[in-house]
Parts: sequence; structure tokens; C-alpha cells
Amino acid sequence: IVAGAKKKEVADKIQDVFMTDFFRVYTSPDVIGIELGGSLKNVIALAAGVLDGAGFGDNTKAALMTRGIAEISRLGIAMGGKYETFAGLSGMGDLMVTCTSKHSRNRNAGVLIGQGKTAKEAMIEVNQTVEGVFSAKAAYLLGKKFNVELPIVEQVNKVLFEELEGRDELGTPKAACSLTIQRIISEEDTEVILSVGTQDAEVSVYSTPLWMIVDLR
Repeated sequence: IVAGAKKKEVADKIQDVFMTDFFRVYTSPDVIGIELGGSLKNVIALAAGVLDGAGFGDNTKAALMTRGIAEISRLGIAMGGKYETFAGLSGMGDLMVTCTSKHSRNRNAGVLIGQGKTAKEAMIEVNQTVEGVFSAKAAYLLGKKFNVELPIVEQVNKVLFEELEGRDELGTPKAACSLTIQRIISEEDTEVILSVGTQDAEVSVYSTPLWMIVDLR
């Protein structure tokens, strides 16, 4: 896990208390990045569940997760977070497990929505707190405030909160996926996504859109 604190001595103390032979704790001063990664991944996990419930395949979900961490990173950096945080445990690591685990409340709620239930019905059936429903609205507003493009977050909000009765199909999961894909074409974000750390040097390279971290420390 990652223990975040602005004061290093506080983070070090938490690390010392919880570190064991089978439980590893890292420290980070990037409190903003950790908080945003931990909250916004729930929005992407909802979308991942929607894809599963609607019958999309593994490649589609992999693309969603990859572009999802790109959205989280863009907003997080605009708000003062560090890129490395979103490529680490509290960013990509948390996102991966929340988007894929059968125990994930947010993914499970998304599955139900993808199968045709409303957000309210899905939350009742899951019978646990589905943080992504609330985080989706906040993420959308933050994107507007910081002028950051968040196409996945925008479509999640449409699926969650736009009533479909008496309307066309624009708010359905499949339509939301299609609208996200059909945006103005662009290049892949040119971001450093593979970082290999050693005792003597750190090497960063540009690579494919698959996010990976190799930590040799």
C-alpha cells in the first residue's frame, strides 16, 4: 500500500507501524495524487462493469482502463498531483483491481447497469456504498473547473444520471461507448509510461499505451 503524508516523518511513522514480512508499505508526499487516484478509479471501475454487463470483450475493457488512467492522470496533474503517483499503486494498481475484481462494489454495480438496471436499482442490489456514482459528478465538475477533457467520465455521467424514458438511445451503455470512440481523432498521449528504477540510475522510455511500472528497488 501507499502511506501518503505531506510531512515525511508522518509517512515514515505509518510505514514503520504497518510494515511486516508480508505487508509492504511505500510512502509518498503526493496526498492530492493519492486521493484522486483512489476516488476516480471508482468511476472507471463503474464503466468497466458496464462493459462487462453489456457484453463487451477483454480488449475493450483493457482500452477503457488504459484511457481511464490517462484521464485520471490529466486531471490529477492539473490539480497538482504527480505523474508517478498515477502510474503507481494508488493509481494504476488500485484501478486494475477495482476494474477486474468480482469483489469490487463499483464494478458489480456497473455490471448491473450494463444489464439494463438504473443506477439507483444497481446500488440497491449491491447493497453497499458505490463510491463511483458520487465521484462521477465530482470528477465531471473538476474537469470543467480545470479545463481537462474527461470523455469517459462524461459518458459515465450520461449513463448514470440521464433518464432514458421517452428519449433516444444516447444514454445507453453501448451508445456511450460509441460516442467516446467517435470523438475527434488524436495521437496517443506522449507520456513516460515505463519506469525502471535501479540503485545507480533511473531509465524512462516512451512505449506502447500499456501502462507498466517495473520497480527494482
